[in-house]
Amino acid sequence: MKKEKRKYIDWDSVEPLFKENIMTNCEICRQYEADHLYSQVWNRSVSESAIRKKSLEEGWEKNLADKVKKQIQENLVRDSVRSSHQTDNGMSDNDIISHAAGSGARIIVRHRKEILELLEHENMLLAELKDKPTRTQTTIYQGKFKSKEIALTVFEKSTTLKNLAAVRAQRVALERQAHNLNESEDGSEKSIKVGRHSADEL
Repeated sequence: MKKEKRKYIDWDSVEPLFKENIMTNCEICRQYEADHLYSQVWNRSVSESAIRKKSLEEGWEKNLADKVKKQIQENLVRDSVRSSHQTDNGMSDNDIISHAAGSGARIIVRHRKEILELLEHENMLLAELKDKPTRTQTTIYQGKFKSKEIALTVFEKSTTLKNLAAVRAQRVALERQAHNLNESEDGSEKSIKVGRHSADEL
């Protein structure tokens, strides 16, 4: 009788799941079974104790960066709220969330108002450029000061437009952020570059 070939655990598929530190060992076991349900090469299951033993033997380390960042953010929120309510150090999580959300909403409203004021100033400057803007030129002739209005040069207009475009690019980025429009379809945040080169990208 032909002896069935021994199968081994596909540790190469277990290791990254363990290190990502998103799933528990029991969840990794279930994921492993689902991935190897019809495997003719590898064991179709792995035990939680086997994962613990293998991780110790191989020195697998879990990725804690995301959890550390999350804990830092939570600590910042708690400390910020509690420092503004020093008389009540026994605040519940619901109280902390409520106060933090209220503060965040007020900040967003203020930002939106400031962005709207910036937009109004942009439009005023753009309107001035369309109305043949001038500047005052002062000269001295025979010991007397003389002033006259002269039209802006092409270079001066282009420089003004470029600066205005840079301001507008920054305002658009801030506006999208204030209205939560930087969020992609998968729920992750997309960053918008804001800087002195923004005008060239318009």
